[in-house]
Amino acid sequence: VIVPGGIYTDLMKNNILDDIFYGFNDIRTRWVSKMDWNYSRTFEVDFDLGLYENVNLVFDGVDTFSNIIINNVEIGKTENMFVRYIFDIKKYIQLGSNNITVQLKSPVNVAKNLYEDQLKSYVVPPKCIPSTYNGECHVNHIRKMQASFAWDWGPAFPSVGIWKKVYLEAYNSSILRDVTVATNFNTSTNSWDVQFTVYFQGNSMDSYIQGNLFIQILTDTVKVIEKYKINIKKSKDGEFVAIQNMSIPKSHVHLWWPNGYGEARLYTVKISYITISHEETIKRFRIGFRTAELVQDPIKSGRTFYFRINGIPIFSKGSNIIPISILPELGQNETTMRYLLQSAKDVHMNMLRVWGGGIYESDRFYELADEMGIMIWQDFMFACSMYPTTDKFLRTVVDEVKHQIRRLQHHPSIVLWAGNNENEVALIHNWYVNFNYTIKITSP
Repeated sequence: VIVPGGIYTDLMKNNILDDIFYGFNDIRTRWVSKMDWNYSRTFEVDFDLGLYENVNLVFDGVDTFSNIIINNVEIGKTENMFVRYIFDIKKYIQLGSNNITVQLKSPVNVAKNLYEDQLKSYVVPPKCIPSTYNGECHVNHIRKMQASFAWDWGPAFPSVGIWKKVYLEAYNSSILRDVTVATNFNTSTNSWDVQFTVYFQGNSMDSYIQGNLFIQILTDTVKVIEKYKINIKKSKDGEFVAIQNMSIPKSHVHLWWPNGYGEARLYTVKISYITISHEETIKRFRIGFRTAELVQDPIKSGRTFYFRINGIPIFSKGSNIIPISILPELGQNETTMRYLLQSAKDVHMNMLRVWGGGIYESDRFYELADEMGIMIWQDFMFACSMYPTTDKFLRTVVDEVKHQIRRLQHHPSIVLWAGNNENEVALIHNWYVNFNYTIKITSP
């Protein structure tokens, strides 16, 4: 078993399954998705993590429903493929040998159970995808790659697995968790106003965190370093957030341009957070200096729809990108990502739309798009369906949106966030009329 990975790839590597992409093996191997699977291993801890105030087990991505067990104690659950999960395991980790088990549940069975439970309140269409897809039903009731239950372009492989990294982290007081960056050109000062929103995680019982924050940008001419004193009170939703501003003279940087309009210049940012107990967290990433505006001016029939980048109207040329592989762990291959993006660049494309029935792509995908000047139209992962509006479902969607925006927002390639794929048109054109009822749209 390989982690990051998934059950179909593991079974193929161990010769339990033949090539699932051959012939009708997608149907012959569907039994895999109807079963629960356990991933288990022992691991050694060679120093006493109990000396730290906080010890966390972090999953960057679990596909999808699981119970997490450390040393025979259940420490948490997962329910959303697109969320990072952080579990406090200080009480359960021990010096020496430890055991971890991830009990993965069949997404097909969970989706069916959620659909049947939802019927007690109201129906969320569609009941199922077209029978010609040879797929599975009710994927709109779970937060998983929608296409994994089949689509008009591909087979159903409702995989399970630990599809992204899993690791331990330990600290005493607080750490830097996420950073978003806003760059706005200030015409009055002829400089770029750069706003950093920094998210920290501290001890659960603490009301304040303290330390020093260093923000460094290596420009074309100088290394800009700013130091900030951090003394933050916990917000109402339990987070520690700091907003810091820097000013970068226009002459210090070059603009980021889409492919065909100029160079896609990038600048390295290093952010270091040092607590009063001298623990340090460091994040490095690259940003671009550019303005992006979606222009929707009224015209005789409708509105315009085009982008201005750095004040210049851009003729968008590009494509729709579905998941690189129907098995999400195989879509993380940098060689394949680089080939696809370089191919788009070579044929003079300047935009790709990350389609809403797939996944939020890996960090490396967006880094390559930044480098190549490929603008990204980023869908949220909702497609061709209606979705539940229960409190539980909406809570996990909020977690998903927060995590993905904080993870990806700093990329200059992302010029648009879109809510979904074809959900509004499905309502307007009443795609679900064959579902034995009609949805009526009324104007306010």
